[in-house]
Amino acid sequence: MTETVRIAINRATEELADAKVDSPRFEAELLLARATGWPRPVVLIHTERTVPEEALAKFHELVAQRCRRRPLQQILGDTEFFGLKILVDENVLVPRPETELLVEQVIKRWKPGFRTILDIGTGSGCLAAALAKNLPECSVDAVDISEPALKTARRNIELHGLEPRVKLISADLFPENGLKYDVIVSNPPYIPSDRIEGLMPEVSVYEPRSALDGGPDGLRCYHRMAERIGDYVARPGLVVLEVGQGQAEAVSDIFIASIEKSEAEIIPDLSGNKRAVVVST
Repeated sequence: MTETVRIAINRATEELADAKVDSPRFEAELLLARATGWPRPVVLIHTERTVPEEALAKFHELVAQRCRRRPLQQILGDTEFFGLKILVDENVLVPRPETELLVEQVIKRWKPGFRTILDIGTGSGCLAAALAKNLPECSVDAVDISEPALKTARRNIELHGLEPRVKLISADLFPENGLKYDVIVSNPPYIPSDRIEGLMPEVSVYEPRSALDGGPDGLRCYHRMAERIGDYVARPGLVVLEVGQGQAEAVSDIFIASIEKSEAEIIPDLSGNKRAVVVST
């Protein structure tokens, strides 16, 4: 069976729309570009070109995966975060645009003399990679309890040639190294347990639950971090945290109570949602 680009995209667009994918035509174009190896502009311009049989079969399989609501980024194998290509798979969260706010806040508040960063729950390594790329004088220790996640993070650190300055560590929240860090950054699990099943299938079915589940109120990981954070953050120093909806004030209070003589600021994202808490020591 042969199909032109136009027919293939139109058919896939209908299938994706029926599966309630938000941008069906755009995603059909991206998937065909990936299946054929053609740049997307070629797909858009040469609509009467015949799609090679092998590429067409691959395209149909990719579309079928997306119709099952597997995240587009997992299917493609990568996404963009803070201008960097980040490889993703089923072992890590897909980096979200709102998480870029953490990178922005660290860069904005970076001080002369700062050198060290601890990234707690690094996942794909997107925060560690973006910070190391934009702060060439820094070194980053990136921690995760998941060995599969660390393998994915290692691929991203190697992809951007950051191995000399980013160290990946297998640990539960904190490395046992006795060090204090100028900056601690984290996007921890913060979804209340009973809300996960109600999320879109891309998240609830395909992303690792351990990276989502924040316990009954979503605050479990913040409490656990706060118990030991004073042993790891330098003075002066920063703790920069992503938070979920309605959690900013509670997280701010948790860390102010745990770190003596500290101040906290709540930072909104571009949509006005309270998205980050920055604690200054």
